[in-house]
Amino acid sequence: MTQRPPILTNPWIHVPVILILVFLAYIPALSVSWYFDDFSYAVENWKLHTPERMNLVFHNFLHRGVVLLSYAIDWHLSNKFGLQDISTETVNPSLPIYHLSSIVYHLLNVAGVFLLVRKLISLLSGVEKKEGAEAESEPMWPASAVALLYGLHPINTEAVTYLSGRASVLATIGYVFGLWSFLIAAERFGFLDEHPGERSRRDRVIGISAFLCAAVCFVLGIGSKEIIVTMPVMGILILAFLIARQFPLGTVLRRLLPFCAFAGVLVVGFLVYRIQSLGGIVGFEESGIRPWWVNLLSQIGVISLYYLPRQLCLLPLCIEPEVPEIHSILHPNVIFGIIVLGGLVFLAVRSAERAPLVTIGLLWYFVALAPTSSIVPLNDLAAERHTYLPNVGFVLAFAGGLNWAGATLAQLRSQPHASTGKVPIVVVGCLAVLLGAFTVERNLLYTDPIQFWLDTERRSPHKSRVQGHLAREYHNLARACLVDNRLQEAEEALQETLRRFAHIPPEIRPLFADTPVVLGVLLMTESKEYTKAAQLFEQCIQYWPEQNAIWNNLGICYLKTGELGKARELALQWLKRDPDSVSARLLTANCLYAEGNMDQAEISYLEIINTYGEVPSALGILANIARARGDTATAEKYQARALASWPEDVSKPTEVDGIARKIHIAK
Repeated sequence: MTQRPPILTNPWIHVPVILILVFLAYIPALSVSWYFDDFSYAVENWKLHTPERMNLVFHNFLHRGVVLLSYAIDWHLSNKFGLQDISTETVNPSLPIYHLSSIVYHLLNVAGVFLLVRKLISLLSGVEKKEGAEAESEPMWPASAVALLYGLHPINTEAVTYLSGRASVLATIGYVFGLWSFLIAAERFGFLDEHPGERSRRDRVIGISAFLCAAVCFVLGIGSKEIIVTMPVMGILILAFLIARQFPLGTVLRRLLPFCAFAGVLVVGFLVYRIQSLGGIVGFEESGIRPWWVNLLSQIGVISLYYLPRQLCLLPLCIEPEVPEIHSILHPNVIFGIIVLGGLVFLAVRSAERAPLVTIGLLWYFVALAPTSSIVPLNDLAAERHTYLPNVGFVLAFAGGLNWAGATLAQLRSQPHASTGKVPIVVVGCLAVLLGAFTVERNLLYTDPIQFWLDTERRSPHKSRVQGHLAREYHNLARACLVDNRLQEAEEALQETLRRFAHIPPEIRPLFADTPVVLGVLLMTESKEYTKAAQLFEQCIQYWPEQNAIWNNLGICYLKTGELGKARELALQWLKRDPDSVSARLLTANCLYAEGNMDQAEISYLEIINTYGEVPSALGILANIARARGDTATAEKYQARALASWPEDVSKPTEVDGIARKIHIAK
């Protein structure tokens, strides 16, 4: 009588438990902000906001059409559930919805990995799928182990938590479920059996449906990321490996023929579509970045010295890796990389009989890495999100090795059931706790943009983009501190911004000018710290020389601190840049007035009025000069003209992060 397996060993109980654990590890990601191009790519992309514009996405499907569609769904969900903060100027959708979507896609991959590995184990064991027999006859725990370890692996956080990395996650969904369907089709058509022609109608219907499902997954993958091109290739390789374990070479070739034809149609169709869309197999974005052979040598070092150590959790993660571009085959990184990669190839060959999951896993790893880590040059030599799909193979190889080690240990101890059932599971459990802790820690780091970029700066101190993003985050912090009137913290954050200002792209530098101007005015008007404000404005002039407010406020600071020489020199520089500036001429006249040279000052103020009309500040000081001379009647006339031309509200609203504050203009 067949005994039902205990509930804790039932693999179908494992799946929801695994999904819950993975979701818990990614809960901090729901609070993560935008990074890199997240906001402009996922939110400000006008194609995503109306159904009519979405036609443009499908018209150019090859350029991440499925990814853009997923962002559009997130955008409209935010709108539907009232989670958007919409004003006439900005649209800030709900970040948790975007991150929740990415987590759900990741969970789909975890479930898909479980199904795929389970199918692989079933086909490797040669056991027919019969209800109730499978759980007793097949060691199915590796499927749960691979799904759990893959779902919790911290190197996947860049693809999941960094929203712009979603392309890798969506492409992997098509890849995993496409391969699963591919293997189901092969099984149902009996290509792994002694007599493949003896199939029922039901098997043929399921087989054809599986073929169609694989094709749909491939097409959807095309709209996600180009790595999908290796999916049919991987399917053929796995199928060839499975058939070759039972039949001679001639049989292998005959049975692979229809699958090769199917895979060929998919790959050739993809390449033709890409050539029509981009004008070549390699698009304009990749062309001319670096020679193919330089890219190949560099990628040998990247795989062996960057990716593999981090997949083994031996080195810290980094969103902007700093890796060398290699031009010589004799470079130490290349030599070491060839040794490491050669060792993995040797391991894959040696494991083919005793540990086939190791062979399939390593084969998956190298094939899936090929589009991003071979001869095709990309802007970034290394990016952790590129390992999201290959990591399935890496974890599969690890679990296969662990399964083989457990079986070997069981044979040595002559206790197959006890050893096989305990040692690997304990190891997987300990690793799951470790990987889960690293993933939670990584996601928590993402929630603090400044600490995240400071950590990245420590890993890649020479990357210009890291410095630029740090400058932006410190700028955002300075604005937030200004809103809360925390001037000292705002000044410290702004100094960090200015220290890295050279790394901000020139085209967006003007967007950063308002914050230091507002801080300087607050230092002048609320704290009366004119010297400190002057130092700030002196820095600002170097970065934003076109901003007249900076010149004007700096001149006022010099006058307040009695540095008349600096004020005169500043006025001369200002007039040289802008000869028609009324503010620069006022600064010159103010210097004369502050020196006590009333006659020359009066002449200067009168010239300003004759040239520019009723300037309130010039009229006010002319009234003071007349009053000092005892000419009360003239002083009153000037004063009346000044009051008539002066605005009723001398306060000027200054927008800081969407909050209006009134800053009194220093006169």
